Amino acid sequence: MTTQTRIPATEVTGLYGAVVKFATKKMFGRVPDSIGVLWHHRPVFTDMMNFGRKTEKWHELDKSLSTLATMSAAATVGCSFCLDYSYSLNMPIRACPPA
Repeated sequence: MTTQTRIPATEVTGLYGAVVKFATKKMFGRVPDSIGVLWHHRPVFTDMMNFGRKTEKWHELDKSLSTLATMSAAATVGCSFCLDYSYSLNMPIRACPPA
């Protein structure tokens, strides 16, 4: 699996960029490469972030099934950051016991 994105990441700049960098570092510990890729088209970036915040409020699906689906999708596309992030989010509920 390749570690390079098909679209090269661009520099995240400006006041909004500084806020985005600060928030993602606080949430994830680092700025994900996907932020630079999405930065090419800021309206899409903003809409995706808004949609992500809205989906975090949904509680209809069983948490362990949600974790399985998220980690399966991340493994399928080969996103190691996504796997680590999903694991760290769900560690407190022990949805994924350590191997």
